[in-house]
Amino acid sequence: MKKVLIVDDDRVLRSLFSHVLKKKERLFEVVTAKDGQQAINVIKNTKIDLVLTDLYMPVLNGFELIAYMSKHYPNTPVYAMSAKASQKNREKADMLGSLKFISKPVQLDDLAQIIQEEFYVKTKGYISGVTLPSFMKLIAMEEKTCTITVKTEYEQGKIYFVEGTLTAAETRYQKKEEAVLEMITWDDVIVEFDERNVNKVRDIKLPVSHLVVEGLQRKNIIHNRRKAS
Repeated sequence: MKKVLIVDDDRVLRSLFSHVLKKKERLFEVVTAKDGQQAINVIKNTKIDLVLTDLYMPVLNGFELIAYMSKHYPNTPVYAMSAKASQKNREKADMLGSLKFISKPVQLDDLAQIIQEEFYVKTKGYISGVTLPSFMKLIAMEEKTCTITVKTEYEQGKIYFVEGTLTAAETRYQKKEEAVLEMITWDDVIVEFDERNVNKVRDIKLPVSHLVVEGLQRKNIIHNRRKAS
């Protein structure tokens, strides 16, 4: 039986989600955690097939949990509960990886259906893993100030946000917009999240949405060239 992990510091909401899902759906089991750290402890000891997490929690927040999932369990779907997640954002996120958004307050009647579709109605073209574009979109939507470190086996770069605005970026050879575009083209990335932003200079003027589109276009071109060679 598949297992869903619900992570929220509100005990009443955890209990309510768990009760509703158990009542409506017999095809998966529900496990809960009160913060990101407890969630990690659960994940280390239990095979979890889907994570549904709040973003703002004590001890270890949802952004840090998502970064942890990206590094250690990149193929596990993650849903972030957000008051700023519109239907439009949810639909766009389907193209960016397994990080999705659920609007708060959560419509409990729809929750079981969303989870069931995740497990049983996925299309062949579905992209697994918490991708860099989806994580950037989440940071911008939640208006976070932070630093994202992006790593591959051979490369590393940093992206800086101030209140959800993409302000600067750097890789070994690139800076500003070109650094962001380069990182989006990388495969098999690990994303690390830091609440601090030590870079206060704003070098980037283009919005996240624009860079994500251009970066994904470049990535497709690179992949097509590899296939043709």
